[in-house]
Amino acid sequence: PGHRRLQAANTTIMLPHLPNHFNRFVWSTGGHSAAAAHGNLYNESYTAFMERAAKPVFASVGIDLEGRNYAMGGMSSGPELSLCNEAVFGVDADVISWDFGMTDGRAYVKTYLYARRSGVHQNRPMHVTINVDGRGYQNRIQQIATVEDEGMPAMYLLRTILAEAKMALPDMFGMSESQMNEIPPFARHFRCGESLETGDPTCGKYKYNLDICPNRKYKASWHPGWHYNALYGNLMALLLVDNLIEAIESLETNADPAELYERLKKEEDAEYDHFLNAPLDENFTGYLSSEATSYGLRGVHFLKNRAICHIALLPSQSRYLGILTETNRTGTKDYDKGIEQQQADEEPSAGGAMRLTYSKSMRQSCEVPLNVDYKDFFYTTEKDGWTSLTVPNDAEYEEFKVAESKPAGIVLICFVVCDWGRCPPGDFRQNEIRDGQLQFQVNGHRVTNMTQVEGCAALIGEHGIFFKPNEDGRYNVSALVKPRVISVKQPSYTRITSVIIL
Repeated sequence: PGHRRLQAANTTIMLPHLPNHFNRFVWSTGGHSAAAAHGNLYNESYTAFMERAAKPVFASVGIDLEGRNYAMGGMSSGPELSLCNEAVFGVDADVISWDFGMTDGRAYVKTYLYARRSGVHQNRPMHVTINVDGRGYQNRIQQIATVEDEGMPAMYLLRTILAEAKMALPDMFGMSESQMNEIPPFARHFRCGESLETGDPTCGKYKYNLDICPNRKYKASWHPGWHYNALYGNLMALLLVDNLIEAIESLETNADPAELYERLKKEEDAEYDHFLNAPLDENFTGYLSSEATSYGLRGVHFLKNRAICHIALLPSQSRYLGILTETNRTGTKDYDKGIEQQQADEEPSAGGAMRLTYSKSMRQSCEVPLNVDYKDFFYTTEKDGWTSLTVPNDAEYEEFKVAESKPAGIVLICFVVCDWGRCPPGDFRQNEIRDGQLQFQVNGHRVTNMTQVEGCAALIGEHGIFFKPNEDGRYNVSALVKPRVISVKQPSYTRITSVIIL
């Protein structure tokens, strides 16, 4: 009683009673549209291939492997997703991966921010970097090395291994149809000469699976097809299985399992104590602007403080579990979607609530899931007057252990990332805060300015950048969009994807 049995080969080990989530291993994928499998079916992402390949192996030792593809098209790794890693990827994540090379660009410091935030996460997940190849390879590896030196577990996919795997693929050029059909499906029509998923005779034709919903969106030249995703997914599965086998083999069968667990736990605690006390760049050079630091923003706020995140973006665990919406509408299909934007435009907010809103134009129709990443938002228009939301709500307060967080009182407002940086007219954001067209209050205190942190705005009040919580430990954030004539049909509005308290 109080123990569970682990069987591997001919060995039986009695493990001590552990928390329930130790029976599940969660890999959460973060990344841009390629990681989200845009252009493919949702079950053709590399995360899906990884889960299908490794799940039976984990199941053989009593562990349920769960792969969460929570990548989001058009998003960079920070600051929003880095700070919101518990809300998005789940408080139970064991691995949080990074695949933002295309959207982070040369902002290599974002890799450091994203990886380091995994160390602040309450479940202490490992950081894994995917697709680190390219001109920024050495710079990103240096960021990962820095996090490792500080005490964080981190891994990355060696580009030499990936190159070897690619060139080991059979070349379709010169093969007959019968010869091609003898090639296993994952490798068939993948390589044509020196090209992958493109070129004659067949690789370009079979890049995407066209058997289901062939007219789906996002089948772009820069998005990988399902062959690439299968390659990456199986390499990721090998990583997981190799480490699982190594862990099983390293179990000291003659030692008391409870004593072994306590020893390993103490070692982990010591490493994380070192991590949390590692010296930090006070001004987070290369990330925070001089204006931001002049208002009091510091590296510790982004690199060490716990974050309370109220986020509308999908996919996210806080929405799927009903934490954001505090409803019993849960799951990846039946979650609370909020109100559609056109309906919100026609029906002003009743009761002053800043409404969770979605755009139906982002959803694709198909009998199977395609992309599930949507830029949903908290919405207020000039017709609504003052609207508000409270961070954290009761469910967030418990899930994110707010009582232990002790935030400094910095309020970040993050706005919808517009496609290719082109926002529609009337979409109010940072500039309109400065000119007074978009007004905010925090717990009834007027916001007088803001300082920009990429796509987010740190609010500044009459007494500076730090706001005190109310007597319940909450932050009531109110917004007002002032009328400005754009067109008769389209009023001014603001679309907020998250409110983050640091």
